[in-house]
Amino acid sequence: MHRAVSTFSRAVQRRLAPVQCVLRRSYTSSSDGVSSDSTQSSGGHVTFDSAAGLDLFHPSYFPGISNQPFSKEVCAVLHAPLNPDAVEIRPDGAIYLPEIEYRAILIKAFGAGGWGLVPRGSYQLVNGYVFREYALFCQGRYVSQAVGEMRCDDNGGVIGTSIEGARSNALTRCCKDVGIAAELWSPLFIAEWKAKYAAEIMTDVRGRSRKIWRRLDRGSNLLAAESATGGHAGVSTADNSFESSQKAVPVKEVSSAKPKTYMSAANFDPDAEVPAFFRKLSGRKWGEVLVDPEGRSYLEWAQANLKDPARQMAVTALEWAQRNL
Repeated sequence: MHRAVSTFSRAVQRRLAPVQCVLRRSYTSSSDGVSSDSTQSSGGHVTFDSAAGLDLFHPSYFPGISNQPFSKEVCAVLHAPLNPDAVEIRPDGAIYLPEIEYRAILIKAFGAGGWGLVPRGSYQLVNGYVFREYALFCQGRYVSQAVGEMRCDDNGGVIGTSIEGARSNALTRCCKDVGIAAELWSPLFIAEWKAKYAAEIMTDVRGRSRKIWRRLDRGSNLLAAESATGGHAGVSTADNSFESSQKAVPVKEVSSAKPKTYMSAANFDPDAEVPAFFRKLSGRKWGEVLVDPEGRSYLEWAQANLKDPARQMAVTALEWAQRNL
């Protein structure tokens, strides 16, 4: 029996070798005799080889794995409903949670210093991407590990920024295993969030008209270009730390063939509900908002800072209030 298990284990290791996600730590002697990390590439693709003599399946690599669940108090923080205001959307429609939100949740659950992200080897720079694997530890216990990736120029410029982006990318992937932001993989949540908080608009990007997504409370004068990075955000392969790897490019909205019409003060209905894109007022009646000083103050801010149709609705509501209240 033991011999059969050993044979099976060796077979599994051989099968996993080409895709084993442990980066090789190799050292090269420099002129002053100090060892330094070196990056590896093989034929234009990434290889994840173990260091010589390293047992990738040794228990010391995974201390405390699955020994016991975290406390109910910790799980309540990790599995708390996702705050829709914290969710962002890429121009291609994939939704994601910025990596700083994952860190905030981990700190709230385990405390500052109660969790850590440990590199499993050196980085690799291949075809304009930097790769590095990290393992997530919480309360001294192994939780998960994943390869992070991020764009980098072909000459390895700003490598520090790219490695930090890969680190954040790996963190978001590791956090799936403790259930953080699980809603991002729910088709129902994605559809409901996009219907309530986002819209698809026509834009002119580098001289080409195209449709892109944006949040209703965001302007379109500066949007990020689409990314081809790997990862996961919602149901697509978008990277949850997408914004850290992109260059912002100016875009302008393209007017539609049929211009939109907005309500006027003459047909304004104070008993109607405030639309969802007025987040702080959503669900309230217009009449209630307009007699509330804070509500009117928010609408004054909206007419100065938001884009149509939110801006125009705020203007109309305030105009109606001036005439009738």
